[in-house]
Amino acid sequence: LSRAVTRHYDAYFAASGLKITQYSLLSHVVLLGPIRPSELAQRMGLEASTLTRNLQPLLAQGWVRLGPGEDARSRRVEAAAKAAVTVLDPETRMLRLVSGPSLPDELRAALAEVPVEVDAGLSAAAAVRRERGGVAGLASWTTPLFATDGALLGTLEVHYPVARAPDAGDLRVVELAGHLAEIAIERARSEEALARSNRLLEQVLDHLPVGVWVLDRNGLIRFANPASRTMWGGARFVGLDDF
Repeated sequence: LSRAVTRHYDAYFAASGLKITQYSLLSHVVLLGPIRPSELAQRMGLEASTLTRNLQPLLAQGWVRLGPGEDARSRRVEAAAKAAVTVLDPETRMLRLVSGPSLPDELRAALAEVPVEVDAGLSAAAAVRRERGGVAGLASWTTPLFATDGALLGTLEVHYPVARAPDAGDLRVVELAGHLAEIAIERARSEEALARSNRLLEQVLDHLPVGVWVLDRNGLIRFANPASRTMWGGARFVGLDDF
């Protein structure tokens, strides 16, 4: 099954001469770069030799390049295109830049906070229309990002150094990079919502006049609210350092 899925996507991406493993690598570079090869391999869970092998076609075809690192002995991998990810704030209806490490300072400033209005820029227009868009004669285009329920999450904006219309290979790279961005944004929001729920629960439990304990599978107390500590003093219990 794994080989069949790989063959399917290799055929899908054949227009650019790259394989699915190389597209996955490229999409990570678009979202994370400039990044040290060792850090990129770690983020993707790859061996250094595997990363080097998959980088070669991308370097040869100009999809990515190796730039200078922190010192003369280090290098950073970066995409030929500059990418920016914005996330929608549902309360203010503003798009906020969350990723764009390789963007020029003036572009980062322009994308820092953008209202979701059709005339507020590429990303905003794509968000309003819920479809990919660009500007004729410019090397920039934007695709909206959606949650699994169809709600707008944000946008992925791509800028190339040379003005040209995106070809089939470009669009497939953006599609894959956008999908990875959607997964990352949804995961972050889920974790944030869970953390808020936990904080709210602890606040409620802290003010309850009755004792509440949370035990693990071994019977050790992992949480005890103030009322329970007052009631029992804690000397007989183990599991909390200060209980």
